[in-house]
Amino acid sequence: MEFLHVLAAVVLPLLRLMALAGASYALFRFRILPFAFHRMLSKFVLYAALPALLFAKLAQTSDRSDLGAWAWLPLCAVAIVAVGGALGFLASRTLPDQGRDRALCTVLCAFQNASYLPLPIVWGVFPDHPDLDVLVMIFLIGLSPLLWSIGPAVFAGKRGQGLRLDKMLNPPILAILAGAAAMFLGLGEFLRSIPVGDYTLNDLTLRPLELLGRTSVYLVLIVLGGQLARIDPGRAGHRRLAATVVLTKLVALPVLGLLVVPHLGFGTAITIVLAVETMQPTALNVTIQAKEFAPPEVEPVVSKVLFWEYLVSAGTITVFLTILKLLIA
Repeated sequence: MEFLHVLAAVVLPLLRLMALAGASYALFRFRILPFAFHRMLSKFVLYAALPALLFAKLAQTSDRSDLGAWAWLPLCAVAIVAVGGALGFLASRTLPDQGRDRALCTVLCAFQNASYLPLPIVWGVFPDHPDLDVLVMIFLIGLSPLLWSIGPAVFAGKRGQGLRLDKMLNPPILAILAGAAAMFLGLGEFLRSIPVGDYTLNDLTLRPLELLGRTSVYLVLIVLGGQLARIDPGRAGHRRLAATVVLTKLVALPVLGLLVVPHLGFGTAITIVLAVETMQPTALNVTIQAKEFAPPEVEPVVSKVLFWEYLVSAGTITVFLTILKLLIA
């Protein structure tokens, strides 16, 4: 009976999230909404909603007892990327094309969707832990520089390394750094100490920023659906590469994560975030890197593999989240 309760606690929120992402996919795929709207919405999430949420939540934090543990999150991100890449490299040895496909398999298994999927998942499935969204973005501090340095370098190959410093220091990460500085300076506590009628100055400044940021809960899924709608799965092909990435990224890595992460000695919140991160499909930004840095024939292959990854991940994430909920209960 406990299993059924846990399964329902995972499946119902995920169904709502998948329904929203699926509706967004259909709206953009069938051109009911133009991709110009998607670009504007993506910019609003990236430049306004997420930074507002992260800065406001960190600036209002007064309990700093977990800061030491939070500092491990970027290092854990590096470790998960390394393990995923190593598993992908080993799995790629079974592929017939030992050149391009080996490199693609390694990159696709190394870099997960570290924010747009984990954020709504932790909001929906773990509502009793309100700070998980901030932990997800602190995790991204460790992953983003690797994604935008190693990824372009692998895709560029002998043509030269591409480096995207603007992507490494994106607005959410800058908001985290600014919010952390505000937290150390006690900005939230200071604003709460200044009364303004029946409210405090915090209620009129940081609190509205946080409310603006909470629109991200659903907007990130609309953006994700639009990103998937841009992917053309094309005709059948590259099945072996897709199957290898799916089995490695969506099965082997989360199994390893569930075996290792709960025993690392972190608290429940960080354990949840790290385990959830190991369950994610490849970052959709990899398609952008393939289009920008790789030869023209590579991007359709990457898009096709990612399409199947995201399709299968609806089932694998549900299974592994249920196991995780049972482990931390």
